Amino acid sequence: FGGVEGLRQQCLMKSITLDRFPSLIQTSSPRTLDYPVPFNGSMFLSNLIKAFYENRLMSKMKSVVKLVFGERNNEEDA
Repeated sequence: FGGVEGLRQQCLMKSITLDRFPSLIQTSSPRTLDYPVPFNGSMFLSNLIKAFYENRLMSKMKSVVKLVFGERNNEEDA
């Protein structure tokens, strides 16, 4: 197993979801989040998270605008 780290890697829980009624409703992820993830996929996800969880209304609105118009996020990652 490669020591303690290898054993921990084998114990990580992973989950897979399936549609219960695929003939009635099918869920799909946006194309920008499908594998292989395109270059703008991380920007899309970052703006989506900001749109939901940002505290300030103006920041939420900026994130939504960036999602709709596909603008790149110019902020540097911390």
